[in-house]
Amino acid sequence: MTTIFRTDFLAGPKNAHQLSTDPTPHLSEVLQFAPSIRSSQTCRETIRVMFSYPDSPCIVVCDKKEQPIGLVMCERFYLRVCSRIGRDSFYNDPISKLMSQHFLTADINDSFAKIATAANNRPSGMRNDCVILTNNGRFTGIVQTSDLNRKL
Repeated sequence: MTTIFRTDFLAGPKNAHQLSTDPTPHLSEVLQFAPSIRSSQTCRETIRVMFSYPDSPCIVVCDKKEQPIGLVMCERFYLRVCSRIGRDSFYNDPISKLMSQHFLTADINDSFAKIATAANNRPSGMRNDCVILTNNGRFTGIVQTSDLNRKL
């Protein structure tokens, strides 16, 4: 089950004449699609999803209400699962065993600066992990820390 990327709640400009002169960046400038899966899906199924969305840096694990409960950073996950030891032991395990339960979420209405500060204040091993964006608690998309920093 993948989430359909929604942008209907973003009040972006409809044409070039409506562009704002406000220098403050908006999340719509860096918001990206990321696939989502359920925690019961296996690592093998997760790899299939990862290969179906090669441009996505992560996969978000959601519950039945589409609320994020875990994060899978694709590169880290692939290296772990495809290692010599990982192949045999992880393929049939649920992704809940390998997903990160320590991830940063932010509401789509939070300020750009607040999200960027929170992302940059994470421990060094997590600083490049994606930030999961929600709208009323439901998964909406992701933002990469590098994109946040580039827009500051």
